[in-house]
Amino acid sequence: MRIISRMAFDSNGIKFLLYAKRSGVNFSLTATIGRQFNFATPLEIKDLFSRMGEGNLAVENIEKLLQKNDNYSEGIFEMLGAKEIDSFDASDFEAATRIHDFNNEIPEDFKKRYSAVLDGGTLEHIFNYPIALKNCMEMVCEGGHFLSLTPTNNFPGHGFYQFSPELFFRALSPENGYELVDAVFMEDYPEAPWYRITDPALLGQRVTFESMRPAYVLLIARRKLIKPIFEVFPQQSDYSAAWESGEGGPAAVAKRPNLALRIPGAVARRLRRFIAPRALRFDPRNLSRFDPADSSTSSRQIP
Repeated sequence: MRIISRMAFDSNGIKFLLYAKRSGVNFSLTATIGRQFNFATPLEIKDLFSRMGEGNLAVENIEKLLQKNDNYSEGIFEMLGAKEIDSFDASDFEAATRIHDFNNEIPEDFKKRYSAVLDGGTLEHIFNYPIALKNCMEMVCEGGHFLSLTPTNNFPGHGFYQFSPELFFRALSPENGYELVDAVFMEDYPEAPWYRITDPALLGQRVTFESMRPAYVLLIARRKLIKPIFEVFPQQSDYSAAWESGEGGPAAVAKRPNLALRIPGAVARRLRRFIAPRALRFDPRNLSRFDPADSSTSSRQIP
């Protein structure tokens, strides 16, 4: 029997939606890429809404909303204030409301339509990723938000891709009419800590990290202005800086340490992984830990 994995929310995904609402996201007209199933229990949902400051919901009401939608996520979006919820998929096998293959351009009718567009772990399964991302960005109305919960590390075989945070800093940018409100790193386990990601362009270096568990990037981006998307394609920030400064070139390449000098460092990294197999390792300039349930640490526009 062939098993197809569902697009779905667990408690971490619902926490992200609640954090997005507290950060100013309006879910009244919501589109999800893929129809999202729900794996969180009514008790987990009640607890999350309470902890994130969104009221004390009755378990019976949560159960009714979930059952009404066969435990798909429409009930959760209704709890978040959604009045209209569309789900997009290339197939009708999960009863999506809109059938469209995101490898292809989105029809004009769906552009600038939604207050919130969510990629809850779908775009990595779409081969033509630049078009899929562009579609999502074009579907958002002026002042609306694009949200994404997407794999960044240790997801081999899950989809076609996993993503560097640099991609989103460069794509969800003023050049495309967007501001990146928040970018968060989170490993995939219950109650995992959240870390705000620093823009590599601000640091002047690549933002890297090592995790032994699967990990996600959580994104909140606001469409400030209606501009053409990817009229100019993004470039990685360290290369752009090098090109503009005129530094680098063959002379800089010649100064890089040879492989023999790098071997001890590689051996040391392997030993660290053996000694501390569950450790998350990063430069503290790259990631800063915060508590999403603390209202004083609500998302902020990333400079």
